[in-house]
Amino acid sequence: MKAEEMSNEFDALWNTFVTEDPNNTALQGVVFDEYEKSLFLTKAQEELVRMLYTGRAMPIGPFEKTEETRRALSKLVKTVVITDGSQKPDKDGVIALSDTSKFYTLPSDLMYITYESVTLNGPDCYAGDRFEVIPCTQDEYHRISKNPFRGPNKRRVLRLDTTWGQAELICSFGAMYIKSYLVRYVRKPKPIILADLPTSSGYNVSIDGETAKTSYGDSKSCCELEESVQRMILDNAVQMAVKSKLALRGQQQKQQKSQDEDQGQ
Repeated sequence: MKAEEMSNEFDALWNTFVTEDPNNTALQGVVFDEYEKSLFLTKAQEELVRMLYTGRAMPIGPFEKTEETRRALSKLVKTVVITDGSQKPDKDGVIALSDTSKFYTLPSDLMYITYESVTLNGPDCYAGDRFEVIPCTQDEYHRISKNPFRGPNKRRVLRLDTTWGQAELICSFGAMYIKSYLVRYVRKPKPIILADLPTSSGYNVSIDGETAKTSYGDSKSCCELEESVQRMILDNAVQMAVKSKLALRGQQQKQQKSQDEDQGQ
């Protein structure tokens, strides 16, 4: 969908939600500008990616389980090979959980890792051998670190997530023998921006750091995801808008009631 079509569809769906549900009649007459619509659409798009990946977007199944889901998210799948690792974390005051840990900074647009492996070059392994990486929680690591079947071994490297954007890889050979870390992942989708956002006159706004009207591919669609899921994004965005406006109206009514009570005392 092009931006103008997406904007018009948003308005039409909004009017439908407001007029058909008696609980929403108080919202009649509410109008959104292109920036507000873009915010709701971008938020709805990210939520839909989460739902598609985890399988909560019924009746479509989870990622890698159905062709429809794989196709819907195919444009978001990226592969990177990271070679710049460190035996010390980037965060002060943090200690590695193992003497064989190595830290790698993950891509900033990463949402979900779908496959990961490392290339090793050390004793008992051939140069260039690739080994699978298994995600592991920190609590779980303490339980299995000495387990020869579940802990790090000559065929498996463990990955622990951190809160500062790095992955801690633990290899039984030693950190120095990890040469590269391959990550295939589902990235965060680019924002949906229906019109160029103002950047002057003291009114400077952006969405995910972007201000230009979005246009992707030959179709000039404002959304980079497949056409088949754009209706779902619209539905979710309008529902988010309804909930947001109802919550705001409820808060305003509560404040007004409080002010009236104060004046009546």
